[in-house]
Amino acid sequence: MCKQDWFDRHQGTRPSYARSGGDSSRATNCRRSRAERVARDLYTEQCSRWISELKSQLEKLGGRAGGESIGTGESASNGDSSYPSIRKLPILGVTYADLYRRTKIQEVVYESLTQQYELAKVQEVKETPSVRVLDAAQVPERKSFPPRVLITMLCGLAAFAAAMGWVILREQWRAVSSDSSGKLLTKEILDSVNTRMPWSPPNGSHLQAATHRVWKSVVRRGTSDKEAE
Repeated sequence: MCKQDWFDRHQGTRPSYARSGGDSSRATNCRRSRAERVARDLYTEQCSRWISELKSQLEKLGGRAGGESIGTGESASNGDSSYPSIRKLPILGVTYADLYRRTKIQEVVYESLTQQYELAKVQEVKETPSVRVLDAAQVPERKSFPPRVLITMLCGLAAFAAAMGWVILREQWRAVSSDSSGKLLTKEILDSVNTRMPWSPPNGSHLQAATHRVWKSVVRRGTSDKEAE
């Protein structure tokens, strides 16, 4: 608002002598200054918007998306961005290389373990026995049978009793007279039984008895072969 308008509003109508030839020029200057001020305000506002938008884009590229605009105090219109900022690219590159390396290592380890697992299964099938042991035998903590001490004692007692019986029978046999008919009959029976035993030699020699048995077995085998032919 120019001074002339303010004066007309607050002071009312001016005297006719004040409205001389300079009135029209003042009004023109006032309108011109008002138009310039309006244009300047519009240009300033538009420039401020452009600056804010450029600062917002710069913040996004610099890794400060979602924060306040520099120098304006206004929040950015698009805080979330689908693409990483230039400032984060080196860090993302290092992270990607690390993850890629770990993935390759895990892939190689998985392939190796898979091969070992398959080979282990094949080897297990080969080594599986046809007979499956349900209850494996173990060494007993204490021997329960046979009772060796008892067997040893019984065998010793039996041998002692047999020896005592043999001694008693021999003494009684010697006490019997040699002319006794019972003793003579017993001797004849024992001699006849002894001669029929396989260990008894035919002529009183053990070597001749062994050769005689061998010769008899050979002769019998030869006769059996001839009969078979």
